[in-house]
Amino acid sequence: MEYQRPRIALGLLMAVALAPMAMGQHGPRGPQGPAGAGPKGRAFQEVLDRLPAPVKLMFARFGKQRYSGQRVVEFRLDGERYKNIENLIVDGLRSRIEFAAGSSWYGQVIVDNRNRRTHFFPDRNEIFVGVSPRDESIMRLRQFLQSSANGRLKVTTDNGPDIVGRKTTLLQVADPNGNPVQRVWIENTTGIQLKREIFDRAGSKIGAFEFTRLNLDPKISDEDFVINRRGAKVVDSQDRLRAAAREAGITPIALTQDSGALLQNSRAVKIGDRNVLTQTYILEGRRLTLFQFKGNIDMKRLARQEKGLIKTYRWEQGGYSLVLVGEMMPDRLAQLAKFAK
Repeated sequence: MEYQRPRIALGLLMAVALAPMAMGQHGPRGPQGPAGAGPKGRAFQEVLDRLPAPVKLMFARFGKQRYSGQRVVEFRLDGERYKNIENLIVDGLRSRIEFAAGSSWYGQVIVDNRNRRTHFFPDRNEIFVGVSPRDESIMRLRQFLQSSANGRLKVTTDNGPDIVGRKTTLLQVADPNGNPVQRVWIENTTGIQLKREIFDRAGSKIGAFEFTRLNLDPKISDEDFVINRRGAKVVDSQDRLRAAAREAGITPIALTQDSGALLQNSRAVKIGDRNVLTQTYILEGRRLTLFQFKGNIDMKRLARQEKGLIKTYRWEQGGYSLVLVGEMMPDRLAQLAKFAK
């Protein structure tokens, strides 16, 4: 659905860990809290303990920082290149992003306030209200550190260059063959990510941002985190789901609230000659995607996502085929599938 493209692009970038573009969500147990007593929590903490202080600071200060500035964000989506110049204000769990002149999404405004996101689209005078995906960026990095404990990924650090006049530490994540997954340049005294690059499986850079201005002592008002435009149409994730389902010609099956998964976005897409309804959810700081379609379909596109941390679970329900994709083991995905109604 073309009118959703800006929202979809943000979702895609955050799914591959460029979530600092869009700041805001915290569930009952945010990633800045204790690492946990389970094996994964211990593995994360053991790796973190060996890394330099700026990396530790990045995790410890996530959701607590206060700053303003400007950054340039570039990414590739569906064969097209996008570039945005973002003016942003961050105050703990609240943030505001304004897309400046020269941006692909010029005029749009995103406000995140804890677990709520408000996104203003001036071209159609519409305000989207939904779930903020902030935890995804830090959860992704945490998962990378966990995976490095068993050799599935390699994590290294080095001194980075000065960015906006600030000293940085470079955190690099690569696969066992040395192919880059992502790189993060962390400001040494605050833990703020000043630059980030992400790569696809072919080794091509598909997304990046870099700060061009940073103010660590900004003047911030509560009014900065409000969008209140009279006459604008307000839509939510359920409105998006109904619209996408109509476009796909599909009666939607969705995960219920009892699953704990929060619906973030929906869209109608074509895979081969089939109409497919996709729904994106956030659960425990991780992204889940539910695909719904009729009949058989070429599953190669989804099967490719079986590599690494991504798994899939497929079942039949109500005359439809459904595939749930996420960074969880198939048995966990199977449990979630029971909440599809």
